[in-house]
Amino acid sequence: MPSFRAIAAALTGAADAMERNASLDPDGAVRLVIWGTPDAHMPYDQTADSDLYDDVTSVIECYDADLHGYDPGNGIEKLSSADAIRAARAEAQRFCSYGR
Repeated sequence: MPSFRAIAAALTGAADAMERNASLDPDGAVRLVIWGTPDAHMPYDQTADSDLYDDVTSVIECYDADLHGYDPGNGIEKLSSADAIRAARAEAQRFCSYGR
C-alpha cells in the first residue's frame, strides 16, 4: 500500500500537470505522474505503482462523486480538468494531514 505522502504527492503532481497542460485529461495526468507518460499502460501484475494509480484515481473520483451526488465507478477520464484538479488538491491536503 502506498504511503499517504506518496498519494498526496501524486495527487498534487496530477493537479499541477493538468494546470500546465489543458489538453491532458485527469487519467492521463495521473499516468504521467506515476509512469512518466499519459499513455502508459497498467502493468499486468500488481505493483506498488499500480496500487498508487488505483488509490489516486479512486480518491479523485470518490471526492467528485460525493461533491456531485453520483455513484463512483466509471473512472476519472471523463471528469473535467477543473473538477479533477479541485478533487486532487483537496484530497492531497487531507492525505498530507495524516503525516506518514
